[in-house]
Amino acid sequence: MKIIKFKAENIKKLKAVEITPDGNIVKITGKNEQGKTTVLDAIWWALGGTKDIQDQPLRAGQSEGKIELNLGELTVTRTFSAKNGGTLVIKREGSRAPLNGPQGILDDLMGKFTFDPMAFYKADRKKQVEILLGIVDLKPDVEKLEKLAGYKPRKTDPIELINEVYEYIFNERTVVNRDLEKTKAKLESLPKGVTETKPVVTVELIAEKEKLEKINQGYEERRTALNKEKEAIDSLKTEIATLENQLTEKKKQLSIQEKTFGLLSDEVSLLIDMDLTEIKEKIATADETNTKAKQWEDQEKVMVDLIEYQQESDHLTGKLEEIKKYKAELINKAKFPVPGLDFGNGGVMYQGLPLEQASGTARLKVSMAIGMALNPKLRIIQIDEANSIDSEHMKVIEQMAAENDFQIWMTLTDESGQVGVYIEDGEIKNG
Repeated sequence: MKIIKFKAENIKKLKAVEITPDGNIVKITGKNEQGKTTVLDAIWWALGGTKDIQDQPLRAGQSEGKIELNLGELTVTRTFSAKNGGTLVIKREGSRAPLNGPQGILDDLMGKFTFDPMAFYKADRKKQVEILLGIVDLKPDVEKLEKLAGYKPRKTDPIELINEVYEYIFNERTVVNRDLEKTKAKLESLPKGVTETKPVVTVELIAEKEKLEKINQGYEERRTALNKEKEAIDSLKTEIATLENQLTEKKKQLSIQEKTFGLLSDEVSLLIDMDLTEIKEKIATADETNTKAKQWEDQEKVMVDLIEYQQESDHLTGKLEEIKKYKAELINKAKFPVPGLDFGNGGVMYQGLPLEQASGTARLKVSMAIGMALNPKLRIIQIDEANSIDSEHMKVIEQMAAENDFQIWMTLTDESGQVGVYIEDGEIKNG
């Protein structure tokens, strides 16, 4: 459904204007402040509810005004009065009686009629997100996002809310990963090839050594005693040789001494010196052993830290994946007006890439496609202040309008009077 005829009287800057569109492109031209944009406003006021109409829609000094749109199947007439506000009447073709519930009929017909493709085309990435959010129904589960993040997000905008949660968890993971990398570096700095080694107590080893030395000292005293006994025997033998008169007594003494010597000799023959080699080696290597034990202990602690940081990093990575998955679910459920549109990286994405990275022609086609998708029944699109559109892009608009059977109403600042419908002082001055 398109506009077959447009009429407006005493509306804003318009005095009396009647336009019968010819073709898919309707250009409203003229100097500034002559009523061009009022034509677009009047179309919207005729179709939209009273909430969309300015507080003073009437031309200055006038008490009544009217807008009439012939849409082929329907005729929409909205009147304005300084006294009683105004009325809306809709008649179906071939019927004289007005239809009941006229605004409800228009609401069902219009969709998002106010979408301006060029406004979307020219907007920065943040504004594009804002515009698209106004026509796409995204309702994130705030409780689910709070649970994932472990804190209460502050943003209320759906995409900013999801991005805030994602950024919060991403920053958490960054901190953990920083500790993880430090721990890995610490592990790399430790000596290689360290095996499990138990520390030794040097004091205990020294005490053991002293104990064994004391035993050996006792053995040495026994040997000294044996030597003394031998010396005594030798002395006695000498005395026997020199003191024959004391032979008998000395023989008795000799017998006793020999028995003592025999006992000591038997005892000493059984003695085996304690081997100090092992204890000396342990004492000599105690520092090295304890160094290895400390290295093993340090390595064990670092390995525990490494495992904990890795687990925390993996846990946070899992949360980030949940956020991505949930965002994808929301976007998949959302009814985007054009296939391939998406939100990401704080802007509007198209076919997996930021929309601003697309060519100007591609962005214009997307903008036009959005406008057309939003108005499937009332096939009208408005473009205000279209002077910035170059000839190449104008051809794109004309081609898309023709291919999709859409009517494009646009305003242009032009003083020649040779382009489109020329408005001057609220009236048509050409054609």
